[in-house]
Amino acid sequence: MRIAEDAQLLKAFAAGHVHGGDCIEWNTPTPEDGSYIAFRNRVMQNGLPYLDVPGNHDMCTYAAPTTRTANQWASTVAGRPQANSVKRMGGMAVIGLAPDYWLWDTGIDNYAPPPPLSASTLTWLSNQLDLLGSTPTWLVTHHLPVGQPAEPIAANELVQPWDTIVDIMASHGNVIGWLSGHWHIRPETWSIGTKILNAGGRKIFGINAPSASGITGGTSATDHQWKNNARSTFITYMGDAVDIRWRDHTNPSWMTVNGEQVHQLLLT
Repeated sequence: MRIAEDAQLLKAFAAGHVHGGDCIEWNTPTPEDGSYIAFRNRVMQNGLPYLDVPGNHDMCTYAAPTTRTANQWASTVAGRPQANSVKRMGGMAVIGLAPDYWLWDTGIDNYAPPPPLSASTLTWLSNQLDLLGSTPTWLVTHHLPVGQPAEPIAANELVQPWDTIVDIMASHGNVIGWLSGHWHIRPETWSIGTKILNAGGRKIFGINAPSASGITGGTSATDHQWKNNARSTFITYMGDAVDIRWRDHTNPSWMTVNGEQVHQLLLT
């Protein structure tokens, strides 16, 4: 609960909270939803909006494997009827998007690539952007948008169908940035986690944030957010720029990363 407790202290400096997925590890037959819900409820006691999206670990366990849909995951929290959601935070909005499911591939003994966002999800996204009008809006998915990875990876590992998504963004000038998880980069690798993306003929911010746990490749499941790692990313939006800070909740303090306490990302 270190993150949740620290979040109470930081209320005056935040407009809301976003969790980019892999809310649990789910390496047991029964998902650890209870631990996450307790964490979520404690964070929300500060009264700020909270948006979360499911990741592959939330929709599939490698213990059995057992799967559930994104909306089945959403239904584990009272008042969260579906995985796709919208929250207003300060003068901005945040839209969370999820594939309908995420499966385990027994052939490779690993998670299969995420399916494309469904046609109904994309229609819903377009409608929500219409309703938000000129409100600066962030999109959030667990997996990464095209252009975010620092190294070549298969297109089907990224958010798809990208051409359709680009068309939606091109017709809605209110999309300002994209937040993602999945890789859970460590703050010291911000050079690959914070980028300017080309989307719909415009530039937007692309930020791949650590999970609450700061998990990265090679981190044991026993080192999850309920154990040793507890970091989060703070984003301050200023129009053509964002300031990015990283918080270490284990010893509540702002991290100095590569000699910087604040990393600024500029559109121009």
